[in-house]
Amino acid sequence: MPKTQKTILLVDDNDEMLKLMSELFSRNGYAIKRASNSVQAFALFSDDVDVVLTDLDMPGINGLKLAKLLKEEADVPVAAITGYKLLSDSAFDAIFYKPIRAKDLLKGVGALLAEREAAE
Repeated sequence: MPKTQKTILLVDDNDEMLKLMSELFSRNGYAIKRASNSVQAFALFSDDVDVVLTDLDMPGINGLKLAKLLKEEADVPVAAITGYKLLSDSAFDAIFYKPIRAKDLLKGVGALLAEREAAE
């Protein structure tokens, strides 16, 4: 039986941002895994994660390096959420810029999940 509830791994060293994103996605039917740094995120990552949403600027292993490490492990969409202006980076399937409206973030993550399902 296919899994219907999608799981998002949220990674952000800002506890308030992590809490807000968790509440937003939980209220909209997603299962959530939360990590406050890349080391925790890598430990929490498993086959049940459907998409990863990570902050870019974190101490230690930043979001870009995390994305590259996760892409070596699995074919999972990884999106950055950042206040920095990146033109693009192939490690990310999408880049969301802060400040972002909740409905735009939900729509963007939904599009990533739809693309992944279409490719399977």
